[in-house]
Amino acid sequence: MARLAAIALAALALALAACGDDDETTTVTETPATSTEATESETPAAGAGPQGELTTTGIGEVQQGMRTADVEGLFGEPGQEQKGPGCELAPQAKGALTWTYDLGDGEVILNFDAASGELGYYRVTSTSLETTLGDKVGDEYATLREHWGSDLEPLPIGSGPTPKAGFWVVKDEDDPRSQLLFDISGGRIAGILGGHVEICE
Repeated sequence: MARLAAIALAALALALAACGDDDETTTVTETPATSTEATESETPAAGAGPQGELTTTGIGEVQQGMRTADVEGLFGEPGQEQKGPGCELAPQAKGALTWTYDLGDGEVILNFDAASGELGYYRVTSTSLETTLGDKVGDEYATLREHWGSDLEPLPIGSGPTPKAGFWVVKDEDDPRSQLLFDISGGRIAGILGGHVEICE
């Protein structure tokens, strides 16, 4: 009986030793976590929607004069596409093609010449895009005036703009037809337009 107990204990010891050997010989390789910040490019991904600074000539890499195919390569397909007569007040208008991107808190609308397919101007109602000086939809007129000073001029439409309502414009120094237009409503920026803007309101 004592011999059987000794054999059982020896077998148990061997089994435990074998398990211990397995644990000791098992190699666990951990892959160190890599920071996505270090590997991500600072250039926005193509087709990721409208992004970049709002200027007198465009939004980020998308500039007036670009054709629809080039714009689609940078911003992706629009959520909505519509054709229309263009600006009835502009006798040279040949019809317009508008692309609309929904950014959740507003829209980006790109207006192309229907005949040539070239981008003429844009309109932004989203707070996620800013001008080179940091102006965005929702900002107060006073901040806008502080940023642009005397470069911000009233656009005489109807009874004329005021700090509470109307259009205010910053013209491009190289091309006066290219402009940054601020639609003021209730003393705040309701929309930002840029490019060769046609006012049809």
